[in-house]
Amino acid sequence: DNSQFFKRWICPNSSQGESATNNLAISNIINSINSQDKEDLYEDNPEKIMLDSIQEISNALLESYNLNEILITILETIYRGFNFTHVLFCVMDKNRTTVNGRYGFGNEIEKITNGMKISLKAKPDIFNISINEGRDLIIENIDDKSFASFIPTWFRSLVSSARSILIYPIIVNGVPIGLIYADHEESGLLGPKTPLNLFKTLRNQAVMAIKQKASK
Repeated sequence: DNSQFFKRWICPNSSQGESATNNLAISNIINSINSQDKEDLYEDNPEKIMLDSIQEISNALLESYNLNEILITILETIYRGFNFTHVLFCVMDKNRTTVNGRYGFGNEIEKITNGMKISLKAKPDIFNISINEGRDLIIENIDDKSFASFIPTWFRSLVSSARSILIYPIIVNGVPIGLIYADHEESGLLGPKTPLNLFKTLRNQAVMAIKQKASK
């Protein structure tokens, strides 16, 4: 039953030994990457690292895999490959009224993760429009007047450094599950040379990883 899978995944029972061990391992991976200097993570050939990671993830999806580890690998690839300031995976809550931050990379990411609570019933904003309508949103400058009314006040306070934003929803079998959020502290960096097709491929791999687990 897909709905039961999503409930278990969204609200894991951390009291179980196996879940607690997995959560600790995931936290260690994230903390290890976030503790490194951002310049040490930057790649001279970012497109190559993304292509290599996409191939590795494709291979992993053919075998037994840990869903959270796959998603973290996808986030890390986006973070390093695009040199984003923050990258975050958000997931729908069990009541399907809020999308909450789950894990990610970047400066003060724990604060941002805990504060990222997207109401699907609030007035239309960039986040609930993206997930409710299944739309990929690319905003090169959040200070552009055409977007001003769609940038929630809580977000500007939470991630005050963000100027460019990408929001890619995660839709599995027609059902919104969550989204991948990324930002950069400078505007206008998402030009025609940005390999956004690779971002979309990585998002689609996240969808496939979730779909395959839900079907088992």
